[in-house]
This record gives sequence, C-alpha cells and structure tokens, in this order.
Amino acid sequence: MMNENYLQIYYGDLAKYSNRVTEYYNNLSTEEFTRAQKFRFDRDRDVYILSHALLNSKLSNRLKTTRNRLDIRYFDNRKPYIKNEQLDFNLSHSGEYFAFVISNDEATIVGIDIEVIKNSKIDSIVNQYFHKDEASYIYQGKQDALIRFHEIWTRKEAYLKMLGFGLTENLFQINVDPGKKNFQNYFNPEDKRNIHIYTCLKDNFVLSVAVSRPLELIYTKL
Repeated sequence: MMNENYLQIYYGDLAKYSNRVTEYYNNLSTEEFTRAQKFRFDRDRDVYILSHALLNSKLSNRLKTTRNRLDIRYFDNRKPYIKNEQLDFNLSHSGEYFAFVISNDEATIVGIDIEVIKNSKIDSIVNQYFHKDEASYIYQGKQDALIRFHEIWTRKEAYLKMLGFGLTENLFQINVDPGKKNFQNYFNPEDKRNIHIYTCLKDNFVLSVAVSRPLELIYTKL
C-alpha cells in the first residue's frame, strides 16, 4: 500500500532510451499512437513516444493492469485522464529530459513542468507575463536570475496544468512567488483547496510540481 504522505516524481534523460523507440510504440494508447504519427520531425516524435510510453508503464503498474487495458484520453484542454479511473497524473518534457507524476489517491490533483535552463533574454517575458512579486524574486540579484526565471516559469506551468488550464493572457496576475506557502485557485474562488508548489534544480533543468495538498516529494531517476 502506498504511503499517502509521499508523492513520487519520476524524471530522466530520453537519450538513454533512444534505441528503444520502435519497441515503445506498443506502450502508447490508440490516441497517443495517432498523435505520434503527426509529428513533422523525428526527434519530436521520438520524445513524445518515449516519454508517454514510460509514463504508461508506471500507470499500468500502479493500477495493476496491462498496457492494452489502459484507456488514456484527453480533455479539451489536453490534460490526460484514464477512462473509468480517478487517478490524476501529468507529464512534461523539455529537450531530452522528461518528468511525470502520478497522484497517490483519487482526491489528489497534480501538475508538473520541466524546463532545461537555457540562455535567453528574459526581461520582456518577465515584464509581460510575470507578477510583480515574481519579478522581484527573479531580480533580487544579478547572479542566478536565469535560474530563478525558470523556477517561476515552471511553477506557473505546473500550477496551470494541475488546474487543467493552458497558458492564459492573465499570467501576470497569477503569483507563484516561492515566498508564498500555498496558493488558491485563481480561476475559481469557490475552490478552497490550498495548492502547494514544489521546485527543485537537477542537472541542468528546473522541475516544478503543483499538488492539491501538502506532501513530501521523492524524486526517482529512470
């Protein structure tokens, strides 16, 4: 039985699995298989296949079922779900890296985002899309501003993905400043859950997880 006070986060480097793309095709759902065929570039297709196949393998183990009985579908907002199951899960990939999270119980909702740290001009993005508190956090010192930028970006993405929303024009009003202990549902004030967002730096990427209750996170590299 799972310890409901812990949340398992899986991550890894897809380059490790690059020679198994053909094999992993068999771990995709019908909808995922169709979507994989539509990628224009081989690299993007391979990243999609490998990351989803690894997630599906863990989901099958969790639900004690076979892969061909795992009916993964997508809401209109592209958040995945399993037909006739309440288990929430989420996946993200950036460059060659992937990360996914599977909730511990039917009541826990999750979102995840991973971003490889890369040099970019962040000022215009911060000015247009970030809350003033987030901007203050990023620019608290010249050193490591780029890392803090990626922290905020992944926190926003994980928060939105947990709630089932894509990027919105009101991003600058959503404050995920790490100085805050918990967060409310910006889109639904009636939702009284305290959302918690956890962020870590590993290798050369930043990883953030949003979850609908406080939990201790365990990171496992696949």
